[in-house]
Amino acid sequence: MSILSRVRAGWRGFWATQDTKEGWIPVSGGNEFDPSNQSEEKFLALSAYFACVRNISEDVGKLPFILYKRLERGKERATDHKYYNMIRYRPAVPISSAALRETVTRYALAWGNGYARIYRTNGDDVGAIMPLHPQNVKVKSDGQGGVNYEYKRGTNDPVTIQGRDMIHVHGVGSNGVSGMSVAAYGVTSMTMAAAIKRFGTNLYTTNGRPGGILKTSAKLTKEARSANVEAWAKAHSGERMGGTAMLDNGIDYSPITVNPNDAQYIETCNFTVEDVARWFRMPLHKIQYLVRAQGWSTLDAQNTDYLTDTLMPWLARIEQEFTYKLIGTHDEYFCEHMVDGILRGDVSTRADYYVKQFSIGALSINEIRDMENRNPIEEEGGDKHFVPMNMTPAEFANSVSGGKSGGQGE
Repeated sequence: MSILSRVRAGWRGFWATQDTKEGWIPVSGGNEFDPSNQSEEKFLALSAYFACVRNISEDVGKLPFILYKRLERGKERATDHKYYNMIRYRPAVPISSAALRETVTRYALAWGNGYARIYRTNGDDVGAIMPLHPQNVKVKSDGQGGVNYEYKRGTNDPVTIQGRDMIHVHGVGSNGVSGMSVAAYGVTSMTMAAAIKRFGTNLYTTNGRPGGILKTSAKLTKEARSANVEAWAKAHSGERMGGTAMLDNGIDYSPITVNPNDAQYIETCNFTVEDVARWFRMPLHKIQYLVRAQGWSTLDAQNTDYLTDTLMPWLARIEQEFTYKLIGTHDEYFCEHMVDGILRGDVSTRADYYVKQFSIGALSINEIRDMENRNPIEEEGGDKHFVPMNMTPAEFANSVSGGKSGGQGE
């Protein structure tokens, strides 16, 4: 049996252990996702959750997405490729490249899986790419070691989409094919954050006084008690709160107060922010949580940490999926994000970096100007690389000195 045959056989065995319900592939953890559960969208009302999803998806979308041609040494933009403009600017008439990647990433963050359908023309040519809501998509084994996707919207009959025609970006999962929903697995953290938010809303809308007790030694009828409570609420709630009370029949009012410090409300709010951010591997400064120092002091360190630990896994998934589904396994072309903008740093840091790179010949004047989004200079020398005159290859220096290794002349 050939290696390829053994690999295919192995995958068929894998699907045999993974498939459920007529070949459906379960989401990570073996739990089928219930489309009627809208928790993924519900938690967007939480500021920390929304900020994490928004920051990652928008930052992925705003990065330039380029189709490159691989050279013998290095790479160049494949501007003459038929898919270059589609990948870089407009995958479909109603949606931009940034919006497509932002949407797919947002779905993958919240639902665990982000989908975009590839519409082909003339057989294999790609005509458009449009996102699909993950609530309407299920993954199914094709019986040959690959996957197909079933798309169903509303009352329409389901449509089977071949694996080659679906961009599928997913987060961390247990089977390598589908990802887990952060909202579903982090439901305890998200629910706690939502409960704290509701508590704070109730606390401050009642001015820290959720209620009180009207007490008297006199015997009152049921109607009299109800009338007193209603009259008190009408006179001392809402905009009238804090007014002067007039009580008769020997009635006293004892308020029930809640001290936010005693309830440790602020501390609990801070904890829920950190807890939610932990699910997304989100640095706290990126969601405007600046309660305490983060252990670094420079913009460069913060951006590098955010790029390598938070964004890079998503960028790699998108690049590999787009390259394989649009280009194939051909080594000549590949998709890649430009992350230079995130690592730009402040002016003085960039200037120091450019000086060092220019002085060793790694960058030319025009390459530096291009990185600063400036037009190249047309004068001679703009594209040349320079090196210090006091430096020369070791073997050349040895030949000039006649093999003498050092010291002053004899």
